[in-house]
Amino acid sequence: MEFRPLARINKYFHKSLARQYIFLMGHLVVALVILAAVLLSSLHYLNEYYSSQNKALERKEALATEINKEFTSVFLDIRGYIAFGNKALKDQAVGLEPEIRSHIREFKKYADNRSDREFIEEVEEFSDYYFITTLPKAIEDYESDHVEEVVNTANTQATARLQAFQKELDDYLEINEDLLDESFEHLTKMQTYIQIGFILFVLILLLVFQRVTRLMFKRIGQPLSQLAAAANDVASGRKATIEVDTNRVDELGILSHAFNKMVQSIKEKEQNLISQNEELVAQQDELQAQQYELENTLEILKSNEERVKNRNSLVNTLSNSLDKQGLLESTVLHMCRIIEADSGIIALVEEEAVASFGVSRAGMDQFKEHLSNSGYMERLKAENKPFIIKRESQAFEKGFHTSTMYLSDLYLPIFLTGERLFAVMVFSRFGEPFEKRLIEEYSALGQNIGIALDKVNHYEKSEEERVLNQDILDTIKEGVQLIGTDGRILQVNKQLCEMFNATELTNTPWQQWTSLMQEAIVEGEKFIEFVGIELDGNLEDHHFIYTMKRSRQIYKVYTENLFRGKDKFGTILVHRNITKEFEVDQMKSEFVSTVSHELRTPLASILGFTELMINRDLKAERQKKYLNTIYQEAKRLTALINDFLDVQRMEAGKQTYEKNYLNLLEVIDKVIDLQQINAPNHKIELESDFKVVQVLGDREKLGQAFTNLVSNAVKYSPSGGNVTVTVKAENNKVLVSVKDEGLGIPEDAMANLFTKFYRVDNSDRRKIGGTGLGLAIVQEIIKAHEGEIHVNSQYGKGSTFTVILPGGTKPLNEDRDKFKNIHGRDGYKVLVIEDDQSLAELMTEELNGSGFQAFHSKNDVETKSFLKKFIPDAIVLDILLGDESVNGWEIMNILKRNEKTRHIPIIVSTALDEKAKGFQLGAHDFLVKPYQQSRLSAAIMQTLTKMGKVGQILIPENDEHSKT
Repeated sequence: MEFRPLARINKYFHKSLARQYIFLMGHLVVALVILAAVLLSSLHYLNEYYSSQNKALERKEALATEINKEFTSVFLDIRGYIAFGNKALKDQAVGLEPEIRSHIREFKKYADNRSDREFIEEVEEFSDYYFITTLPKAIEDYESDHVEEVVNTANTQATARLQAFQKELDDYLEINEDLLDESFEHLTKMQTYIQIGFILFVLILLLVFQRVTRLMFKRIGQPLSQLAAAANDVASGRKATIEVDTNRVDELGILSHAFNKMVQSIKEKEQNLISQNEELVAQQDELQAQQYELENTLEILKSNEERVKNRNSLVNTLSNSLDKQGLLESTVLHMCRIIEADSGIIALVEEEAVASFGVSRAGMDQFKEHLSNSGYMERLKAENKPFIIKRESQAFEKGFHTSTMYLSDLYLPIFLTGERLFAVMVFSRFGEPFEKRLIEEYSALGQNIGIALDKVNHYEKSEEERVLNQDILDTIKEGVQLIGTDGRILQVNKQLCEMFNATELTNTPWQQWTSLMQEAIVEGEKFIEFVGIELDGNLEDHHFIYTMKRSRQIYKVYTENLFRGKDKFGTILVHRNITKEFEVDQMKSEFVSTVSHELRTPLASILGFTELMINRDLKAERQKKYLNTIYQEAKRLTALINDFLDVQRMEAGKQTYEKNYLNLLEVIDKVIDLQQINAPNHKIELESDFKVVQVLGDREKLGQAFTNLVSNAVKYSPSGGNVTVTVKAENNKVLVSVKDEGLGIPEDAMANLFTKFYRVDNSDRRKIGGTGLGLAIVQEIIKAHEGEIHVNSQYGKGSTFTVILPGGTKPLNEDRDKFKNIHGRDGYKVLVIEDDQSLAELMTEELNGSGFQAFHSKNDVETKSFLKKFIPDAIVLDILLGDESVNGWEIMNILKRNEKTRHIPIIVSTALDEKAKGFQLGAHDFLVKPYQQSRLSAAIMQTLTKMGKVGQILIPENDEHSKT
């Protein structure tokens, strides 16, 4: 019985991990309290001793600070009152006087030395001076509108006294702060000795605490890991087993019971979700039925809209169309609808052009063949007016009808200016004949058609002449520019537009095109001055040479004035590219310079040492040394000559390559080993995530190319440093970058860097030497391997040369048991712009089901909001977006004018059949409602595939010699 209280205590602590931990920690805390009592009592005594000294100092400092703040507030409030006339500020300033005097009285209680008493006397004296003498008078003068008296008082007395008082406050606070610092330093020194003893005690206590913590972690951590494993089994769909002791009554025991209940609850909810899914499938079937009804309604609305549209479409076509064939096709179609004919045809009398509606190709050919020999043609020429023929239908026209049927044919002549028969229109109608009373109306329509065809004829003739002249100009390699007397451009050719990256320059005024050219030309101002003088007719030398800023191409401009009779109507400028001629002259100079240095220097050594060996008796060792020098210089000459010959063979296309599949990393590694021997001050490293980088190439020539690149990196890093060769692979391409930390390349030298014999005109580089052929050879080798080479450099900080070759890789630690198919469709964002909510939901559901991420926007406002958040991969656009919004055409124009969105493919989804306009404005596809929703997903996928956004990558495994 005496042990029952102990059992209750034991059960109490076993019910909670926290209680167990508190129980163990309680003993440690008691020990800490007992053992630390002596140290803390010492600290307490020391703190009490110095606290009593510091309290008075701190209180005096606090009171002085409060007095300073309150006086500052008074000064600011009074100044604010005088500046703005705010009486609240005055009342606030006057109201602070009792608080200041209260702080002065309290400070006197703590003034225990001479400096304190002098300070508080000064404060009290200033308070009397300010609140009794100065402030009331200033307020009275201000309120009496004696502002000048206020300013005079401030300038003669108050300001100086205020500044002296503030300085007295600052000096006292600084002295008091020094006393506090001295007291604190002495206290800190004494506390340090006590803390050292306390640290030794804490170290011993930590060892005990470590043992206790380890015991608790064993009781808590192991069961938690078991619970985590069981939770992972539940998440993976496996059967969960919990090995935690079920007899435990603490939190872990409760957690294990709750976990079991949770698993049971998950199983029950899974069954509920399956039931809900079946209900959703039923709802989907119902929505599809509703969709079918909506599509039928939409078809009826579209038919009504088409009837209204056709009433005015013929007139619009005749007024706006300049395409003859298109005009003929549109005319016969709309005429059939207007006069309710079942079929019709229009044919030009003197040309082969023909168009029809409801007539087969054979029928068209037959009509055109017999048109000139037909008696109806002679009747049209004779009567100059339409006529109607009633005839029995032919067998091929009856279809499945067996009874006798009659047709009514309307012959309608089209005349041009001068009463010349230009075209014939024939329309047929089954059953009800054409009415003779409408002949005049038909004739009027024919006259309108004739006027439109006459206009098209004139346009085609003028357009043919214009295109012929422009084609002749565009075939000229020089840029041609015709300027009017007012400075406006009258005509240019394609070459000139390409030179200045302009889409159209015709009819551009003087200010606009001169600004464009001035920005693009190095000698822009002088060129514009030259053209201006030429237009004025005061120029003797009719040519000018300039350099393009971007391409660094050199052009020579020739000018010639054009006259009509004696009147000058323009000036023609011919921009001829003389870059190659200039480069040839420069290359000759570089070649002469290179030969004079690179050939004569080793030749001088060879001749000099040979002369010494001929004219002097030398020891064998010295002869061997001289012969070795002659040999090295001869090798240097051989390498130089080989470079000359290689460049010539490569440029002539006579260089042969022995291409085989090889591991590019082995080639580069060998190059680095050879170069590292001759570069002790450089660290050359190869970085790659692959063991094998496979390319098809000539091992020797690729080695030569990378040797030149690494050698240049070392050569143009005279101070040493790192040279890093990085090999990457992506999209069936191998990228090799050679990066150095050397001199770098000036920006103006980048364009000519791969030109043979070209060397940067810089004294630092001239000292290094070289023929200027290395990079030219590299470029030719890489081109022969269907690759590219690019350079990126920052002057004074180093350069990076990047070679891109076709090839493939085998990544490290890759699973090589099978092919991996990576499809690029999932996750592409598609923005649907549709004002009909139901149709939008249907479209987004279709797109989401096809693997896209679909978003819906109702109008242009929501579209702008979406585009600020993200740029979609494709846009589905409706044209008719309601009366309150801009239409789809305007949205398309906005998107195509914006640099950030002009690249986004647009698929038009609308009830309007205006495909030509849609494609003209930049649509990638055009779907006319209604259509199967699967066509929308297919159209987007096809568009993204054409743009290169969707594809499949096959990574072959196991085969070490596979070709990517």
